[in-house]
Amino acid sequence: MQRQDGCGLILNIGSVSALRPAPGTAAYAAAKAGLVALTQALAIEWAPAVRVNCVTAGLVRADDTAAHYGDEQALAAVAATVPLGRMATPDDIADACLLHTPSRVASACLITSASLYSAAAPTPSKSRDAWRDQPGRLVEDMSREPVGRHEQILAVAAGLFARKGVAATTVRELADEVGILSGSLYHHFDSKEAMVDEILAPYLEDLREACESVLSSETDPRTRLCGLVVASLRVVEAHPHATEIYQSDVNYLSQFERFGYLAGAAQQVRKTWLGVISDGVARGVFRSDLDPGIAYRLMRDAIWLSVRWFRPTPDYPLTRFAQECTSLFLDGVAERRDEAALSRP
Repeated sequence: MQRQDGCGLILNIGSVSALRPAPGTAAYAAAKAGLVALTQALAIEWAPAVRVNCVTAGLVRADDTAAHYGDEQALAAVAATVPLGRMATPDDIADACLLHTPSRVASACLITSASLYSAAAPTPSKSRDAWRDQPGRLVEDMSREPVGRHEQILAVAAGLFARKGVAATTVRELADEVGILSGSLYHHFDSKEAMVDEILAPYLEDLREACESVLSSETDPRTRLCGLVVASLRVVEAHPHATEIYQSDVNYLSQFERFGYLAGAAQQVRKTWLGVISDGVARGVFRSDLDPGIAYRLMRDAIWLSVRWFRPTPDYPLTRFAQECTSLFLDGVAERRDEAALSRP
């Protein structure tokens, strides 16, 4: 090739596993990553007489695809992760290979189903936009996440974490539940803990805002305590899985540096409740012998753990449940009796 008059071309076929490996593909991913590195090195070493290029395919549907991804339902789930709405075909890969004809590209290029990269500019006769816009090309930006896919994975993960616990839930289980390959999850999240982080953060932020809203109201301690109960239950209703995850796994998660904010969030909520209870004791609204710390712990567990059993209905809505809780906390379960009647002999 180096001796001939025309320009020689070596075209290697790679795999997206070289860029985003999945569990169980170590040897294959390493081989394909080596092929990409070899392509780039030879493109420099043998230029300009020989051009060395590599086409890296992503999710491609072929005759034996079902053996790897599963039945039609599984294939549809995989295709749903691609913004184009379908997997690539062999013809698509062939079209990508045609981009490497002598008139199109002057040196090593890497084309993937995730995006389009170039190790050198196109030939002067072709602008970059014209090069990308050749008929039959795949130029969709695959780095964009499908609308709703990220949220769908989070919703499934939240349910599994709440049901099984964070530590006991594996990435493979999450992938199976969503209907994608386990390695594909890392396109959306860098780790299982990242999913938990995105689930808990909005929950704790809503809880913080609810507490601040109650504290900002100029009302008596009893009304504010009732407000805390109602606001907390509404947050629980809006984030049932996050509530369960926090209650069950806060100690486990606290060992990770990325969850260092959990302690601060818990302290802020605790401070709000203790402030309202202590204010009620100081103003004579609540019993003088009441221990604010114990009262808070009992109320907290009663409210947040209700996520495991309470389900609002039209006949028994959340507001009624909040009123019942407040009444139990403040008035107890004993029958209310007339004080005057109790003083009679």
